[in-house]
Amino acid sequence: MKRPDYAQWFYFTRRERRAILLLITTIIILRVAVPNMVNFMEFDTDLTEFKDEVRQYMSSLENSEPLPISIPSFDVNTIDAHSLVQYGLDPQVAKTWIKYRDAKGAFASVEDVQKIFRIDQNWVETNRSKMIFPNNKRVPEKGTVVQKKQQFEFDPNTASADSLRALGFSKLAIASIMGFRQKGGIFRQVEDLSIIYGVQDELITRLADFVLIDSVFREKAVFEPTIKTVAESEDYQIDINVANVFQWQMLNGIGPTLARRIVKFREGLGGFYAIDQVGETYGLPDSTFKSIQESLELSQPYLKMRVNSMVADSLKLHPYFNWKQSNILINFRDQRQGIDSIEELYEIRVFDSAFIRRAAPYLDFAPESVLQQ
Repeated sequence: MKRPDYAQWFYFTRRERRAILLLITTIIILRVAVPNMVNFMEFDTDLTEFKDEVRQYMSSLENSEPLPISIPSFDVNTIDAHSLVQYGLDPQVAKTWIKYRDAKGAFASVEDVQKIFRIDQNWVETNRSKMIFPNNKRVPEKGTVVQKKQQFEFDPNTASADSLRALGFSKLAIASIMGFRQKGGIFRQVEDLSIIYGVQDELITRLADFVLIDSVFREKAVFEPTIKTVAESEDYQIDINVANVFQWQMLNGIGPTLARRIVKFREGLGGFYAIDQVGETYGLPDSTFKSIQESLELSQPYLKMRVNSMVADSLKLHPYFNWKQSNILINFRDQRQGIDSIEELYEIRVFDSAFIRRAAPYLDFAPESVLQQ
């Protein structure tokens, strides 16, 4: 008799039948053995001690006093979000500060800063004397006497720093003027002041009638040193940690865009610890960096981040740390209740040696107890 077609689906060889029997036997054994093993094992589910430790830790956080933050004077229109967080602002408020400033164009007064959404008004009042606005003046504390700006005739080619200060020039503008003069730069007309970094148009307009340039400077030859020719001198050097946008532009190959990027990158880092770091600036060609490298010098210290007290939101604002790396480092620190040295970071598998060596100079591992003193 011919076997039906469907019968082939229910026919198994001897080897297949043995395998099916073994599988069924294994399932039965596991079904019986596993529940008995679970019942046999004893688990300690008493979490009372752990809960008490968590409760004590949270209580200590509530009773602890915040660390005092020493804030230097800062320009409200150039400061970055990373610095604002370090100065005590909430990270989200710091981002709102930058967005509001970009949309508005610039802050003109303390009242503009107070309009930032969710900003702590007590923080604004406490630090109002540290804020520097477009007129390059700090906002005086309430009750202080403001010295009025003076107006008198002066020659920008010979005026002293004290005279320029009395006229209303900022420290930054005075330093730029002195540097320009020392390198051979000459002012032949009032409009030449506009090329100096830090000199506001309002100040030039106010003092235009008081600028008296000696005929000796007016009659200088047309091939007198300009901004670029000043920088072409072999002895021209700039400190990469203090040079402003104007001074960077005095180097060959550095225009306004690259100058702003270098300064922004430096502020994000907290300062350079090596001249080679300048070459990491976005958009800066390697050939341009090598051509200006001999004109760069490093003499000013850079800022370090307090690893044992900072938060992840502040750390990830640093150009060398992304979101993932910041959270990994902070979690590693919290698990250990502090990090004592850079060597401990080598235990984090996602941090390679090159990354650790690059970031190490910016990390301060002082114990939190020392920071509180």
